Amino acid sequence: MKTNQGMGNPLVIAGATNIVNSKEGQKAIGQGANALKVIFLVLGVAAGLRYVNIQYKKLRAKNFARENAGNPNLTAAAIIYESFTRVGFPESSFLSMLIPSINISTNEGALYDIATKVSNVKAVSHAYYILFDRSLFTDIHKGLDTEELKKFWGTISSTSQNQNSTTLYPIGSTLYCADKNGITVNQAEKENGVWKGTGHFYDKLKFGEKVGDIIAHGVFKHPDGREENYYIVESYFFAIPFTKTGVVLQHQVTNEKK
Repeated sequence: MKTNQGMGNPLVIAGATNIVNSKEGQKAIGQGANALKVIFLVLGVAAGLRYVNIQYKKLRAKNFARENAGNPNLTAAAIIYESFTRVGFPESSFLSMLIPSINISTNEGALYDIATKVSNVKAVSHAYYILFDRSLFTDIHKGLDTEELKKFWGTISSTSQNQNSTTLYPIGSTLYCADKNGITVNQAEKENGVWKGTGHFYDKLKFGEKVGDIIAHGVFKHPDGREENYYIVESYFFAIPFTKTGVVLQHQVTNEKK
């Protein structure tokens, strides 16, 4: 004997209908609907508050940038931010919950260069947070490896020039630029057994770059009577002649590689 498979169990259907129509069923449905309303209300309020917060931070960043235009700390923060190449959506976007921003590459050269100009890390970090709603320290540590971090923070913490005015570096030592503003070095030549500086260009060097190897040294007397060690350095160049000699003063260089 065939049964009507499309009807299902009429007793079950009738029971379900009775439950829906009963006071208890209507009450349960009403409670469920109210619960959904509360959930949607909470989500709506949360989304609204997040949107207001995002707009507030954008306005704050705009005002901060306008009021501090030209401030070196703001400039440094902007350069550091632009040194990172990211994919994904920024944290200020709703879509960041789906695809967060991820750093894929770092311009180390730009970071090292700006590090020589940072004099107030706290102020730069504050500007970075206000402008981009991000942590400077977190971004730096994510974007650089251990050795790069050491070089970056070491550059920032270094003095603007070599403060060691007494230690005489021995012949054969390699010297590096210790001036955060960089140095322009003139060539030197030996005349009648005495080394003298010339007006000819030797090299222009950034902080931490190699100046050359010491081949001679002496004491230079400034017009005010102050004495300072000088060094005759030699280095190889991809030009003719392949080697050049230059002269630098103690405050410009260090024998420690940055």
